[in-house]
Amino acid sequence: MLELTRMKTFLACLKQAVNFSEKTENIIYFHLGITEKRWQKIMRGKEDFPAALLPALCECLGNDMALRWLCYKRQYILTEIREVSINFLEKKLAHKEEIIARLENRLNQILMTLQGKYEN
Repeated sequence: MLELTRMKTFLACLKQAVNFSEKTENIIYFHLGITEKRWQKIMRGKEDFPAALLPALCECLGNDMALRWLCYKRQYILTEIREVSINFLEKKLAHKEEIIARLENRLNQILMTLQGKYEN
């Protein structure tokens, strides 16, 4: 993906994201549910892009360039939820496996003790 640090404004980023997607502008503004006139105002910098439409924009364009640019400008690290969920679940599974191993070890100790009592 293009270098986010080179884009100075959201409008520049928006234009790059649109170009990168190779979608026509009429498909984009139709998907976003805004008029052609409003879209043209946004693309000329006469009107701000509606923040509420950012998820729909990313979905329509097939890229998260605008979202990533905003995170970069605000100095946030963008992490996919799927990645975080998988890491969380892996840690939870590892913890459960440790508990199981300790319980198995304790059960073996008890069984050995009981075997010793019945052998005598």
